[in-house]
Amino acid sequence: MMGGKEEKPAATTPAATTPATATVVSKDVKGRYVRLWQGEPYQNQDAYALNILELEVYDSSGTNIAQGKTATARSQYTGDHQAVMAFDGSLDTKYRSNYDDKEDWLEVDLGSVIDIHKIVIIHPGSEDVYEGVAMKDGLRGYIEIFDDDGKVVKTSQIEETSTDHVYTYNFKERGGGNWRGGQGILKTRADLIAEKQAADAAADEAEQKRLASVAVEKAAADKAAADKALLDEQAANRARFLSEAADRAAEGNRIASEAAEANRIASLKASMVDYETVACEAGTDPRNDPNNKWEWGNDDKIRLYPNPKIADSWVSDWRTNYKTINCTGLVDGGDNVMNAVDGFFESCDDLGGGVIVRHESGKNLGDCRNECASNGNCLGFIHKADVGFCQLHDNRDPYGVDVCGQGYTVHRK
Repeated sequence: MMGGKEEKPAATTPAATTPATATVVSKDVKGRYVRLWQGEPYQNQDAYALNILELEVYDSSGTNIAQGKTATARSQYTGDHQAVMAFDGSLDTKYRSNYDDKEDWLEVDLGSVIDIHKIVIIHPGSEDVYEGVAMKDGLRGYIEIFDDDGKVVKTSQIEETSTDHVYTYNFKERGGGNWRGGQGILKTRADLIAEKQAADAAADEAEQKRLASVAVEKAAADKAAADKALLDEQAANRARFLSEAADRAAEGNRIASEAAEANRIASLKASMVDYETVACEAGTDPRNDPNNKWEWGNDDKIRLYPNPKIADSWVSDWRTNYKTINCTGLVDGGDNVMNAVDGFFESCDDLGGGVIVRHESGKNLGDCRNECASNGNCLGFIHKADVGFCQLHDNRDPYGVDVCGQGYTVHRK
């Protein structure tokens, strides 16, 4: 219910000043406002906070009349820790106050004066150590009940710890009301410490026996491990000898295979004709497309014809007159470009840069090419055959736009 120091968020608005109180033993109790105080000695220490899962108020019929009612508190820690969280019927939410040196309280308004049978408080359990020092057991609060006239009844303060973190005060209990645990058990700090010491002693004795047993087992295991290590070393030596022999054989095979492949490629290069059209055998095309056609270059590299138009600009019978070869190990020299016509390369990539002259119509391809060739500033032109459009540019920079689909062709010097 209480924990270590944290940053202190701003407190919520407190309820009205607490009236004078009177301790009640057992009687018919009627009230409207039920307030849980943090209790001694924690209100004078800034390391503690009120921390409540649920505060339940039951009438004589056994109904929790506090659930869903209006709630207030002296302070609230940051986040979803509002006072109403202690009256929402859920153990997955909680109210939490600030960490400061003022006594916190949590109050619920039942809406009217109602006969109160018992109070049940559920909290998350104590955090028993603060900065390495044992500080507290658990809940140490007390209840005050107010009616509309301001009269107050007050329970005794919780002095012992509930083993199940549930605290119940029954006003109808014979012989006077007392705080009890959820299972009717409250224990003092001395009880808890004694139980823990006994458990620790038993655990220590068991640990000593376990360590002795482990020592015997370890000695036997060490001997077995030494015997096994010797056998393993002998087996490893045999395996290493066999592995090294296999590696030598594999290396010999690799060298022979590489030599055979080098001879194959050398023989292939010797048989090829410069600029011959080739296709690659299945599974050997550098770009994994069995329909590709390549040009065998005079540098022993193959260059792809990326489209029929570029292929046609270099060789007319590339579709039928080609040699199928094993292309494994050959160098992909990139894509072939359009074969130059009168010093111009044709493409579909639009020209950037400035326009020198623009003719909307009346220019055939030859006219446009001749005009650019005769203009010292012209480095490229765009032509559209169906209307005779011709536009000269002062640079050959790529523009990144394909214009062939619109009927244009682009020509660069």
